[in-house]
Amino acid sequence: MWKIFICGYDDPPRAESPNWLDHFENEFQDKFIILKPKETEKSGNNEKGKGAETSLLNYSRTTENKLIYDSLKEITSADLVFADITDISFKKFLRLTYSHSQNKPIIIFIDEGRSVEEKQYYSFITNNVFNSYDSIIRFFHGMESLPTPKRSIFQEINLKALQEDIKQLYEREDRKDPLFRSAILTTQIGQILHYLTHDRSLNPGARQIGSRADEEAQLGDGLVQFLIYCISRDFNIDRIYSMGIRRMEEAVWRESQPMLAPRELRPGEIGYGISASKGEVIGPVVVINNIEDVEKISKGKCIIAIPTYEKEIWEEITARIANMSGLIAGTGSPNIHPAIICREFRRPCIVRAKKLVENLSDGMIVKIFVGQDIDDNSVVRV
Repeated sequence: MWKIFICGYDDPPRAESPNWLDHFENEFQDKFIILKPKETEKSGNNEKGKGAETSLLNYSRTTENKLIYDSLKEITSADLVFADITDISFKKFLRLTYSHSQNKPIIIFIDEGRSVEEKQYYSFITNNVFNSYDSIIRFFHGMESLPTPKRSIFQEINLKALQEDIKQLYEREDRKDPLFRSAILTTQIGQILHYLTHDRSLNPGARQIGSRADEEAQLGDGLVQFLIYCISRDFNIDRIYSMGIRRMEEAVWRESQPMLAPRELRPGEIGYGISASKGEVIGPVVVINNIEDVEKISKGKCIIAIPTYEKEIWEEITARIANMSGLIAGTGSPNIHPAIICREFRRPCIVRAKKLVENLSDGMIVKIFVGQDIDDNSVVRV
């Protein structure tokens, strides 16, 4: 059974829902282990609204607040943290921040109909936000897997600071021409790869070069030069990092991809997949199985169907991108290169649709619809 820590159990209940937390515990006591602050921690001293002014050091000196720190041990053992933060308090902020530092999934309830102060406390740490108690009950009843935790608060703060540092460094540079910057970056990458290929643990026959301190210095130089490249090309480091993390998590280079969640076909629907680029289009299908098939795209606007993503075939397709009105891929993820290109050119794209591609044939007229949500897509024969 998953352990859920209820953040805010020790706060005085709101008049409109005095027994809601008790109701939550009774509702799910057979499904989850409910963790909450000790009874001795409850008191009438609610620190609501003082989070921004209260010193963490001073806050920890009182007996009551030492108990709050003790309750963090319960969070450490929890699988998920739930909090009603319509009324924010420093205790909740402290626990949520600690939960975030421990990489715990966080579920937030916020009554949007009420005036909520200091929204910055929760806007950057939540995985799921709900604004009705009924929606929370339904969510917990239907929860079959834990939400994926996000560490965006530290990522955002640190990467913004890093971006400012690199900007200042680049502004002081008097050699900004592309050829010079390219030469420095490629030289640094070459130096780093030199250490890697001469690692005896990976390549027993290699000659040992340099020291670990030398390699560390080269890695530092290489990282800074790469970040300067990002700044010089006006890229956002946080966005690049987030994209890289998503692609790493999805492992877009793997041949084996997670199974697509099954659902019943809708009336007239041929199939579905995973949404990768929003849009709606009607047109004839062209199925591309090999490099020779690519020439069929040259005949005019079409919806391209590819069973698998192969770099060589995709390069030939992009050379004829003007004739591609939509894309259906049998494999891949929303962050494979074809999906990224489709978003850039505003073409609808569905990926990981193996069964759908198998049901398509050349000349078939279909309608593609791709919405905002990852499972909001459909292909219907016209």
